[in-house]
Amino acid sequence: EHSGNMFYGEGRLRVAYKLTEKLTFLASGGFEVAHFNETDDTKVLPVFDISAQWTPFVGTTFGLSAFRKIFASPVEVGNVFTATGVQATVSQTFFQRLSAAIYVGYENDQYKAASGNAVATSRADNYVYIRPNLTYSIGGWCNIVLYYQFNHNDSNLNGASFADHRIGGQVIFAF
Repeated sequence: EHSGNMFYGEGRLRVAYKLTEKLTFLASGGFEVAHFNETDDTKVLPVFDISAQWTPFVGTTFGLSAFRKIFASPVEVGNVFTATGVQATVSQTFFQRLSAAIYVGYENDQYKAASGNAVATSRADNYVYIRPNLTYSIGGWCNIVLYYQFNHNDSNLNGASFADHRIGGQVIFAF
């Protein structure tokens, strides 16, 4: 709202490669194009997702992923931010239906004005999280997830730093 009109598009190439039964690589790379009508400015920015998954034993998985994406800011009117980060995952399945996992991640967010009437900002956030969870699978079509998540954001913008704790659950139906 109040950030002007813009045209947005994205082009990506996705690749999946299974090196062995235990090691898989996934990658997505490309560019995002944004044209801001107000300033007649066009930006072309690279984006990517890359991940590797290793399954050394049945039911045990290790994952590592990295990404760079651009998002509209939900807080700073007329701004976008570039999120660059990494995430590590470890999961273990017990008794074929119950699995435990832990996700640990870091994300750096760099904010920029996206339109002429946006306030120019040099905001930068460094966000870390840790999320252990338990998942119970019912017949492959329903998963019940319970989790705890700790988040910490260190921002150079006064009042934007925070730390919080979340406890939650999800019910996921897949058909």
